[in-house]
Amino acid sequence: HLSKNGPATLPADVGELRLLETLNLNGNRLRELPSSFGRLGAVVTVGLGANRLTALPHNIGGLRSLRTIQLGENRLATLPESIGACSGLEDLGLAQNLLQCLPRSVSSLTRLRSLVLAQAKCAALPCEVGKLTALLQLELSGSKLEALPAEICELAALLSLRASDCRLVTLPEQLGSLSALQTLRVDGNRLARLPPTVGRLQWLKELWAGGNALASLPPSVGLLSQLRVLGLSSNQIETLPTQLCACARLERLLVDDNRLHRLPDELEQLEACRELGLS
Repeated sequence: HLSKNGPATLPADVGELRLLETLNLNGNRLRELPSSFGRLGAVVTVGLGANRLTALPHNIGGLRSLRTIQLGENRLATLPESIGACSGLEDLGLAQNLLQCLPRSVSSLTRLRSLVLAQAKCAALPCEVGKLTALLQLELSGSKLEALPAEICELAALLSLRASDCRLVTLPEQLGSLSALQTLRVDGNRLARLPPTVGRLQWLKELWAGGNALASLPPSVGLLSQLRVLGLSSNQIETLPTQLCACARLERLLVDDNRLHRLPDELEQLEACRELGLS
């Protein structure tokens, strides 16, 4: 462990540590990694967050045992195509970098469970992201995304999709195919509507869509039988669908800062509701 010790470089022969399994270099001043880094074939966990890295070695794919790599808070603008050779990778943290896009080789990371791209510069995700069928968490908040690829709806194992404070204008029409989804955060975007298929998210517990331009909700929202939280603050909603009363487990309904004149009488059936935001 060398985290927060301040080294700006690593020894050129660091790759000779053939038995190394954990390498923690978070919070230093590293600007580059030696080419021998790609020869750390036994390393399982790598922490390189909060450094000054602008690139990764082209042979990063040599880390065949890698399961977790944290690269947040660096200056990475690209990832090498060889990252796809890290076929056992489960956790890829890339928050707060300068990434414009992901390489198509990410489609080979079929064991990936968590992908964090928060506050990256990406304006789009490659369609290959749909091949990450083991993915459980996708964190995109604060990026420059204007749309989500339709292929994202193929992530049948996904539990959490967070895309707050991006530039999203629409959501994929087949969003309801994310059959395992429990948390959906799309607050702080430019959405004018939610796709009707949202009602097929049968395990959804939290839906945050505040700070958009929604004028209404699809009636299918009433099919969300597991929903606990519905955040709709700061939109342009004039009426709520009466079908919402079927969300028997709803505990928090936040509709403040909208254009509502009255609530449907049917909402009195929401007996589990503990918080109602109407200011």
